[in-house]
Amino acid sequence: MPIEFLCPNAHPLIVPDAYAGRQVLCPTCGVLMIAPARTAAAAPLEPIYLPTPIAPDEQASALPPQAIPARILDEPNWLPQIHGVELRKVRMGIILHWSAVIFSLAGGILVALMAAVIVGNIVIEEMEKHILPNQPPPGRVPRRQPPPNVMQQQAFAQGVENRMKDASMTIMLIYLIYSGIKTFLGLLGSIFCLSVPSESRASGFMFIALIMDLLYQGLMWSNRFVFGGQDNILELIGLCAHALCFVFFMLFLTRLANFLNDRDLAQHAMHHMRSWSRLTGGTFAVLIGCILMMLLVPVFGVLLFFLGLLGMGILWLIWSTRYITLLKDMWRLIDFHLQIFIH
Repeated sequence: MPIEFLCPNAHPLIVPDAYAGRQVLCPTCGVLMIAPARTAAAAPLEPIYLPTPIAPDEQASALPPQAIPARILDEPNWLPQIHGVELRKVRMGIILHWSAVIFSLAGGILVALMAAVIVGNIVIEEMEKHILPNQPPPGRVPRRQPPPNVMQQQAFAQGVENRMKDASMTIMLIYLIYSGIKTFLGLLGSIFCLSVPSESRASGFMFIALIMDLLYQGLMWSNRFVFGGQDNILELIGLCAHALCFVFFMLFLTRLANFLNDRDLAQHAMHHMRSWSRLTGGTFAVLIGCILMMLLVPVFGVLLFFLGLLGMGILWLIWSTRYITLLKDMWRLIDFHLQIFIH
């Protein structure tokens, strides 16, 4: 006589009596569990994936008269072997995405500091050459210098412009190396994440995210090298593709967390995606407001613009640290299940 029971997500299942104690999959949600014996069929299940047991009275009231057959695995160790390999690849993909975010933050700050040092040295050297050429030697009382005349100002501006043309190649090379490493880590991580188990129903989200990322990278690099960064339409389309890439990647993380039966982490991923959308809208609103203030009240508008950029930068930094934590929690969850597969 067949055994009827509920999976951890309250889907009614049925298996033959001879398969009690075997590993089965719920065809509806893809959760792995052990088929209970007839005497324990009404008790809460203890699946391999973090269980959310249902009380026995809720099981009795929720169990419908007809249950669908559970997917019975041919070999008891088949799922750990196959899904262990798949989850190891997904774990590597999550780690690569985590590394890309870390490198994006640290590398962006480093590139900005290097560019500031190069530009600052150029400005100081040109000022000493054209604006302040007659400074007294050390120990002498400095004389009051007259303000720079028009010729000195023009020579200073021309010198800075000429040297910036040479330095811009160095800054661009540093930026291209930084962008290339960040892009490579993100794309490689997405390719690894495509190995997600099919039962999770998350591979479609990851595939769309990868396509959107490839579209974004293609448009942005084409705009830089082919159009010299002047095509605003390509820039806008690329940013939209990048936004869709992030949305589908967060949906992928949500499905993966649900597959591993961690609803808290799935809710965290969805909350993080909503906070990203609010922060993106807030950034555009602040920038538009600051630009209008600069047009109406130039001096106060410039100050407000820099304060707005500083405030939004701090908020984005906080959001990025939480995103890093989310990715780290995800790969720790996969580690937990890999340990279960090994033992």
